[in-house]
Amino acid sequence: MSDELMERAWLTLLGALGGLGAGLAGIWWTDGLARPELLATVFAMAFFFVFLMLARRDGYARAALSAAVVAVPLSLLFLWASLRYEAPIDYIETVHPVMIAMALAALPVPFLLAARREDGNWRHYPTLFAASWALALRSLAALLFVGIVWAVLLICNELLQLVGVQFLGTMLGRPVFGWFLSGAAFGLGHSVLGEVAMFGVPKLVLRLLRLFVPLALGIGLIFLLALPFRGLSELFGGRSPAATLMSIALGAIALVSVAVGEDDGDAVAGRNMRLMTRGLALILPVIAALAAWAVWLRVREYGWTPGRVLAGIGTGIVVAYAASYGLSAVRGGDWMGRIRRANVWVALCLIGLGALLFTPLLDTGAISARSQAARYLERTAPVADLPIWEMEHEWGRAGPAALQRMLAAEDHPEIAALRADIEWAKTAEDRWAGRIEPDRRKQNANFSAVVALAPVYPDGATLPGWFDSEMAGYRSIAWLAACEELLPRGRPGCAFIVVDLATETPEPEVMMIFANSPNLVITDTFVSPATQEISVQAFPLTQNFGVSSYAIFNSLADGDFGDEPLRLRSLRVGSDLLEPKFH
Repeated sequence: MSDELMERAWLTLLGALGGLGAGLAGIWWTDGLARPELLATVFAMAFFFVFLMLARRDGYARAALSAAVVAVPLSLLFLWASLRYEAPIDYIETVHPVMIAMALAALPVPFLLAARREDGNWRHYPTLFAASWALALRSLAALLFVGIVWAVLLICNELLQLVGVQFLGTMLGRPVFGWFLSGAAFGLGHSVLGEVAMFGVPKLVLRLLRLFVPLALGIGLIFLLALPFRGLSELFGGRSPAATLMSIALGAIALVSVAVGEDDGDAVAGRNMRLMTRGLALILPVIAALAAWAVWLRVREYGWTPGRVLAGIGTGIVVAYAASYGLSAVRGGDWMGRIRRANVWVALCLIGLGALLFTPLLDTGAISARSQAARYLERTAPVADLPIWEMEHEWGRAGPAALQRMLAAEDHPEIAALRADIEWAKTAEDRWAGRIEPDRRKQNANFSAVVALAPVYPDGATLPGWFDSEMAGYRSIAWLAACEELLPRGRPGCAFIVVDLATETPEPEVMMIFANSPNLVITDTFVSPATQEISVQAFPLTQNFGVSSYAIFNSLADGDFGDEPLRLRSLRVGSDLLEPKFH
């Protein structure tokens, strides 16, 4: 057997063993998962993944040693972090530890490859750059190959079933075999792609990515130039833009990194492209700062949760990249070289932060539990706004401990509501099960907030007594989101109108108008319970595309509104009236 075929066989076997580890995890990672099984499966998956990335025909022993150097501390850290929970499976089901472990297994690989250089320079940027992109793109291509293998085998199974042969379908239906097969296909695909490219970066792919630099710069500049006219209060007044801003910032970071290349000879060559790359690096800190501010506003309003802790850490990483890129671009000179060096140090910080997330220093559940307990004890948030079920079930031992500290505050005005919610959370299977009483309190709180924020028109009108939170129901969630989003003139994006629209009803109706987007207004109309509730959703701008929906609220504030007869007739069929709907 040739060396080439031998290497394919080895990498296929390594991939299959890694897939087998994932298959065993699928079997063992259940309610009865023991910690030794957790340690073994995490070690196996990490070890064989890193071994596969590093394996070469002239260095299997060194690759195995390097894989062990990554897998042993990673599996031990994972095991340590699982002690935050009574059962290991509860820790796994929070999902983010598995994602972080995958990242921690992958991030050191380029440094281990660079350490193989004759000079031992594990921070050699051209090697790190080439290895990172080559391994990432080869892994994506290998995953595509896995999909093709499965498609071919499923078609073959269909063909064999036509003649009554079932063995292939039986094998494919077994989870462990499926993972074993997927791992083997991934290893084989990775091996063949490695023969073609080795550590060389597919230059065509990176050159195509560089074409997005002018587009990213243009969109970024338009956003920043338009921001003063729209205002920060409107940008942060409604739904949090943090995810969008972070995504844009991460994309820009990747584009700048691709544009500066592995060295000056590999960087973008044209003067205009270099200026645009430098410009993109200069605006990055502003976008990153806006993303960080958006995250902080959510934390200030709703406290920390595990998701927000991770978002905060992610934003910190983005800010670190953006600040280093921006400072490098401002200083001039060898600004691209400074960006390359910054990439190395931020990547090392990423590895360190990932490891800290498995230690008590960055226990997301404990941080979140302390934050939510403080909101309650300091009386800055009602019980209806607290994630009681999540604290009881999803935040590890720290969650119930925080709830007990909260219960110890006997003089708190909402102690009865807290006790009721905790009793409900202990028996509820999920955060939605049996939430009648907690949802009623939340619904009442939302409705009260809407009534406090939404103006009532015409001036001097008041909401009738029959219109309450029970009638508003779940709609108050969307109303409150719109009311909290300020329009350009500082008005809330919602309003109540008390108007007599149905002549057959004895009392005026209540109409809630709220902005769902800059080009869409939704209305909910209610009549007295003595008659019948009517719920109508109207889209007035479907026939007025040139008008901003905000103009409707300006007209309401100016008193420019009134009832008008519908220019539409119904069809009478016998004693029934059919109302047309046009599509």
